[in-house]
Amino acid sequence: QTQLVEPAQPQAPEMFQAMAPDQQQQGEAAHPDAGGEEARKVGVPVFVMMPLDTVRKDGSALNRRKAVQASLAALKSAGTAGIMVDVWWGIAESEGPGQYNFAGYIELMEMAKKAGLKVQAVMSFHQCGGNVGDSVK
Repeated sequence: QTQLVEPAQPQAPEMFQAMAPDQQQQGEAAHPDAGGEEARKVGVPVFVMMPLDTVRKDGSALNRRKAVQASLAALKSAGTAGIMVDVWWGIAESEGPGQYNFAGYIELMEMAKKAGLKVQAVMSFHQCGGNVGDSVK
């Protein structure tokens, strides 16, 4: 089943918040991207890369759905800000030029949202597999 997905409108990133007056004396600032509802002290939000084969080769669904769900829960519990996933164009457009199937990626985004994690989607136009560290064949 092929879905037509309209491109998202560009959005300006929110700039880092200025230090709150009560934090200026202590030299601590809240990082706007760290954690859920409550901002944490200054630090770097951690995003964990998902396996290269998270989405099936036909793009229809996730590989190992239960394992992905358990991993997302564990990542949230460990305090990570989110996940990073390669969106393989060869998978999304596998049915032919201009025919897009993002179903597996949409499923992953919904699972991440439900787990309270942010997502960094990297559009990957190169071949998956055959590179250093690739387990995908």
